[in-house]
Amino acid sequence: MMKKYDYKNRITAEEFYKYKERLQSDKDFTLIPVEKSAWEEHKTSLLVAIFLIPVALVGLLLIKNAIEEMLDYQLYVVEKKKYFQLMKYFILKSETYEEFVKEFYEGVVEMV
Repeated sequence: MMKKYDYKNRITAEEFYKYKERLQSDKDFTLIPVEKSAWEEHKTSLLVAIFLIPVALVGLLLIKNAIEEMLDYQLYVVEKKKYFQLMKYFILKSETYEEFVKEFYEGVVEMV
């Protein structure tokens, strides 16, 4: 929000005469108070923002990568579980190792 100068601040008669004398005697004297520049006033906020934006972006990328890795790992766990469930099924179904190899490794696993 923009700061507004409070024009209701009145000067006293003593300040008036002091200013009048000084203005008449010193051409370089100004009533305008020396203020900080906009950069000096806001440089801390701007520098913090400039620093935090890349940090926030890196944070978002890390979160995105973590979510992708979690999803990939979950798919891996599901596929692994399915593989061993099928293996269990074919071990129980098969009479011999050769039958198991033929049906499981040469049939099911090649399809996956």
